[in-house]
Amino acid sequence: MRITVLGGGESSERAVSAASTAAVTAALRESGHSVVAIDPAVWPRPAEFATGVDRLAPPAAEGDRLAASFRANLRDEEFWHAIDGDVVFLALHGGIGESGELKAELERRGIRSTGACSEVMARSWDKIDTLATLAASSVPVPRAFEAGVNARWIVKPARDGSSIGVYKCDSADEVDAALARVDGPAVVEEFLPGAEFTVGIVGSVALPPVLIEAGDGWFGYEQKYQIGRSREICPAPIDNALRDNLIDLARRSTDALGFGDRSYARVDLMLDAEGNPRVLEVNSLPGLTTASLLPLAAGAAGWSFPALCERILRFATVA
Repeated sequence: MRITVLGGGESSERAVSAASTAAVTAALRESGHSVVAIDPAVWPRPAEFATGVDRLAPPAAEGDRLAASFRANLRDEEFWHAIDGDVVFLALHGGIGESGELKAELERRGIRSTGACSEVMARSWDKIDTLATLAASSVPVPRAFEAGVNARWIVKPARDGSSIGVYKCDSADEVDAALARVDGPAVVEEFLPGAEFTVGIVGSVALPPVLIEAGDGWFGYEQKYQIGRSREICPAPIDNALRDNLIDLARRSTDALGFGDRSYARVDLMLDAEGNPRVLEVNSLPGLTTASLLPLAAGAAGWSFPALCERILRFATVA
């Protein structure tokens, strides 16, 4: 099969996406596919995709320039002629690649691609929409900010990922200060003190939950992607009741958002002070780097990384 892998992009997760692209490209070639990797934010220049995540998000000015180039390429027929293959494998994370904007154009052009449909991507990319949809479906989520309530709070961008721009706040004044530093809409929710988990859903299969033991007590960008900064344990060493609860909430979350059985996702959860899990967010294009959580869970289920990529590829659709 001829496959075009799209990676890199303009978002704050650009370096993570580049690493996912390198890993996916190697895995698909190992499986015998003909693969071309393209960065739609720099095309027609050739892109370099490194396997390690050794840099932070691009500066704002660079991100704006890359976004302008990305969108210009989406309107350029020559760009689409360069995508010459049977399937587009989306290894982009965040921004235009994960917001549904790119997916909608792929759908409009009738190009088969991996991942959920554009509507589902848009709904899950915006954390405000995600939390509202989950709450309406009786999926437990963190309590939203209430003025005058003495509690600790988390402030994070509604449309970003990889724990970039997330602030822990001990007072309403700190919340206000954090909101001033967030560019765009933000989510303000209760700080959850319990253990952190993630559950991957690939098609109709729920993978074993992963327990995250964050380095420095915080699962931030560097703790996620720098080897040795955190421990991710899979299968999570938990009792069957909690395991089943986490998997049930992950399935209910993807069902509520409309993922269906021909896509994949990763659902992030954390325990509250009473030990009850609450859903934080749902990732429609989760990381596929060598340090990412979905490949770790797939390995615990007995799938090699190329086998995981093959499963994702098998679900590729036009819409």
